Amino acid sequence: MTNVINIDINIIKWYARSKQMKELFALALGCHMIRTNGVIRNFDRFYIRKHFHIGKVKAERLYEDAKTNWLFTFRNGYVSVGSFRNKDVKYNRKGQKYRSAFVYKFVYDTENNYTLKDLYNAINDILALYPITAKEEDCLQQRGGHDNRLVQNSYDAKFRTLTLKKLSQNVNMSVSSTSRIINRLVEDKKISKDPARQYAVIGSEHEAEIKECLQRIGRMTVTFRHGTLTYIIVPCSYSVIDRNVTNSFRHKIYGYHSSNGRSNISINENESTIPQLNGF
Repeated sequence: MTNVINIDINIIKWYARSKQMKELFALALGCHMIRTNGVIRNFDRFYIRKHFHIGKVKAERLYEDAKTNWLFTFRNGYVSVGSFRNKDVKYNRKGQKYRSAFVYKFVYDTENNYTLKDLYNAINDILALYPITAKEEDCLQQRGGHDNRLVQNSYDAKFRTLTLKKLSQNVNMSVSSTSRIINRLVEDKKISKDPARQYAVIGSEHEAEIKECLQRIGRMTVTFRHGTLTYIIVPCSYSVIDRNVTNSFRHKIYGYHSSNGRSNISINENESTIPQLNGF
């Protein structure tokens, strides 16, 4: 049996700032997979070690990090893990309040025992697939609606030329580590990768022709110059071949019911929001 957790992309990006933060988010995600309401009783270091198959030192560190993190609320004998929704209040043309976000539809098997490493790898996969899917399908644009800020934020993962270096910046890992993630996604038949190729070799004195060539392939600068020749190389390109990947990235309006086209969501203005989301 499978279940779904809709995760605001901005939350994933906020936790992508370091490996330690990604592991903490993997812990929060795992808690929601164990209990859909995110409430875990007897949550301690031993619980983390047992359910996420990690060592004593890492469990100790994650437990201490969780105690000071905004997603985790500790009470007497249990911990409550917050939802992965975007709680920012927005307004439509009629001035009505609503909440929406670009989310990733995380599908998991309820009978599978996921380790912390499994969830950590899944987070890195999402971060790598996000710009690839956005560039190819433009699926992260808001369909309908009139929230200009949301539409502008939908382009933050779009790269005109998607290089491995830019992908590594989105995943926040080294180029070599990102390359291993991409190769794994290729092996899993989620994406395809076309190798880099030499596009043109032009005499350096032909500036107009070089400029036209760069505009044609969407590059800003030449690859390198050697002697009197200018070389333009088209980098690796990536394409989504698993449609489930494309469908996993979507714009969601919380509380929206397709039967009447209305949003029946109760909004608490004082509800806490994700800290420092803007700019990520």
